[in-house]
Amino acid sequence: MKRYLILGDGTLFTGTPLGANGHTVGEVVFNTGMTGYQEILTDPSYAGQIVLLTYPLIGNYGINDDDFESDRIQPTGLIVREACEVPSNWRSTKSLDQLLKERGTVAIQGLDTRAITKRIRSGGVTKGCICDDPDTGKAWLDAAKNYDDTDFVMGVTTQEPYLWGREGKQSIGEAPDSGRLKLVVIDCGLKFNILRRFWSAGCQPIVVPAGTTADEVLSWNPDGILLSPGPGDPRLLGPVIETVKQLMGKRPIFGICLGNQLLCHAVGGETYKLKFGHRGSNHPVKDLITGKVTITSQNHGYAIDPSSLDGTDGEVTQLNLNLNTLMIPRGAHHPDEAFEFIRYVQRQNVMERLCTAQFCNSPLTKVSEQFLINHPNKFIRVFDNLAKSPRAIGPVKIGVWSQIGQEVGNAVDVMDLGQKTPQAALDEAQARLVTIWDNYRHQVLNR
Repeated sequence: MKRYLILGDGTLFTGTPLGANGHTVGEVVFNTGMTGYQEILTDPSYAGQIVLLTYPLIGNYGINDDDFESDRIQPTGLIVREACEVPSNWRSTKSLDQLLKERGTVAIQGLDTRAITKRIRSGGVTKGCICDDPDTGKAWLDAAKNYDDTDFVMGVTTQEPYLWGREGKQSIGEAPDSGRLKLVVIDCGLKFNILRRFWSAGCQPIVVPAGTTADEVLSWNPDGILLSPGPGDPRLLGPVIETVKQLMGKRPIFGICLGNQLLCHAVGGETYKLKFGHRGSNHPVKDLITGKVTITSQNHGYAIDPSSLDGTDGEVTQLNLNLNTLMIPRGAHHPDEAFEFIRYVQRQNVMERLCTAQFCNSPLTKVSEQFLINHPNKFIRVFDNLAKSPRAIGPVKIGVWSQIGQEVGNAVDVMDLGQKTPQAALDEAQARLVTIWDNYRHQVLNR
């Protein structure tokens, strides 16, 4: 049996069926990642799109129960060169084809994915239709609405607020963890792993729908606000942009992908559509403040126009080096508020790493939490001085943190905790931590 892919310019590719029966229409885009197909299939940012995976063999390690990024498959279709029928991995519970059939997702395999990718790179993204009858498929393609004219965010955002905890989604009726930083996440197409990462870094994520008003967001009294990634053209999200404008300056606020583009519009900038987008796991991004280059995973079809930030409260801070597209604008009126929140999360994450990596049998986890609560200024001062120090680059920074970690470990190990009450032990460990931070501020940082 044959299955067909028809592109917007009329080009016809012939392959074989994969996944569910039927037809599907969407904007055809490609992702260059060698792995991560399960995460791609459940990423809400792919809503309304047919995803072509350039790696030639997909499904090698099957599908597991842990790597879903949302509650459903998000792309309208999938294109692969070859789908593995017999996956091999200890976590695998089913094959790619089984998942697609279960979720009703139409896909196709057996095509020259290299030729399709080259066509998209040359001509740009285009509408496409996967079907079993090319004649009716052309009619479906012609009748389909253009991707750029559709608001996909309201179709993928959560319908009700919820909390994210150690075990995943929690009812909004449960009390948030009072010992964690409250992070309100405006869901424009959120991936679960963003919530997992912020939870592991010491935050209590509170997820709200994209249509939530500024007053409703602030009613949670958050420590920070995150604008999530999502699908589609940010210019179609006027009400969300207005909410962002009302929130700016009231709390630390930052965005990822679409959220970053919403911030751009909120400060008066503009976005434009990329020819074929950035979708893959090896995109270099340069921090213009530190000069550091980070290899990132990306999925977006729109970018910020740097020239549009002239005369606004935006500042270019990071660039995608592949095409020199702007990654992050920083607001001039409150330039450091989001960065302070992120640094605070990083501080707490450093403490957690020290606890879990070296001192899992010590009371340091509790000590570090209490230290951050009772002596935040001391820890902030040491951390930020370390980050700003000319000697705190690359291996030196890692080495200094290793020394600090060893000192903390020694301080805890020599304590006679068995002869003290829990509170007395906590007080002594806390006092030792204060001394350690002060010593390193003076001895290592010369401050």
